[in-house]
Amino acid sequence: MKRVAFIAPTNLPVPAIKSGGIEQLIQNLIDENEKTPLIHIYLISAYDRDSKKLEKHYKFTDFLNVKYSFHRKVFNFLNRKLFSKLFGYKYFHHFLIQIMNILRNNKFDKVIIFGNDTHIVPVSKVVEKKKIIYYDASILLQRINDFSLVSKIFVGSNMVKTIFLNNSEILQDDDIKVIQSGIDIEYFNNINKEFQNRKIREKYQLDADIPIICYLGRLSEDKGILPLLQAARQIDNTVSFKLIVIGSFGLAFGSKSNRVLNNYEQEVHSLLMELGERCLYLGFVAKDDLIEYLAAVDIGVVPSIAEDPSPLAYFQYQAMGIPTIVSDSGGIPEFFSSDYSIMVKRGPAMVNKMAQALSLLIENKSLRDSMASCAVKNREYLGTNRYFHDFIKFV
Repeated sequence: MKRVAFIAPTNLPVPAIKSGGIEQLIQNLIDENEKTPLIHIYLISAYDRDSKKLEKHYKFTDFLNVKYSFHRKVFNFLNRKLFSKLFGYKYFHHFLIQIMNILRNNKFDKVIIFGNDTHIVPVSKVVEKKKIIYYDASILLQRINDFSLVSKIFVGSNMVKTIFLNNSEILQDDDIKVIQSGIDIEYFNNINKEFQNRKIREKYQLDADIPIICYLGRLSEDKGILPLLQAARQIDNTVSFKLIVIGSFGLAFGSKSNRVLNNYEQEVHSLLMELGERCLYLGFVAKDDLIEYLAAVDIGVVPSIAEDPSPLAYFQYQAMGIPTIVSDSGGIPEFFSSDYSIMVKRGPAMVNKMAQALSLLIENKSLRDSMASCAVKNREYLGTNRYFHDFIKFV
């Protein structure tokens, strides 16, 4: 059985109790490998006390946690801020030094770097190129030349592959493999939607027939939360709806953060407040609780502005049988169908077009029901079994 090292991005743990898109994909892979063990996984990820408790359930994954303790932070500061200036040598972050030590002291058949291109150079110092694979999560091109140090790149859509090839004189077509993301279908099936729908509506005192719209993701500019809020503001006051916003500013992912909001985030916060009773801002919601809210949703929105490779939220809405409004961002058109979605083009007219699409679905329950029944037909293909075997084939 091949020994394959997975390197998670940085601060979020796996098992993915604090969510995170790429962490959830890693979670799906290690879960599927438990059902059909084809490789032995050595997972290098950030230490988390609560996540650590779940590791005992895995027989075919060894967890190699990286701790960033106080004394390591001091050591890291001295290395990078003081010694690097004194001796003119660039020191790697201590988090990366720990990863390098793990790779140096163990023999792996493959090493897969998930979603953090800053890991490529340090990993290449201790692992030969033919063993290194990079799994892209967000079309990172700032270090495009670093990809010459890896043997393969995994991407979530053909659009991303094209962008990589167009921006590199080194990469060839066969260097990049397309793997559509997968989600845990059993997780989305294992819910009493009617009961949970009533529970959520009772909890927030919402009428049984008021349409619930959902935004799920970070409240960042690239994810398009601002045009969605602007579109919601445009909808006539006589039209009843409730917009549920699930996600946090920045990269807090549920942890406490006292940082000052930037100008964009302040604008988002102001619009959340301006929408008043029409909007319910929940902030970060842990994965185990997310399903409870999605069970009550009538319309899902994926309004990405930047090139979103393969948004999990879109697949999650489909798995729940939720009609969606999506932008034409990134890989979304590859997974789009008018049977269960309405697409809005980005640009100057985006807010107006999104407001029109929202109004159409809010006021037309029969259309929502028809789209919902079409969405659930995709469930099997969206599952982690197909995703895992595609992944193994390319590894």
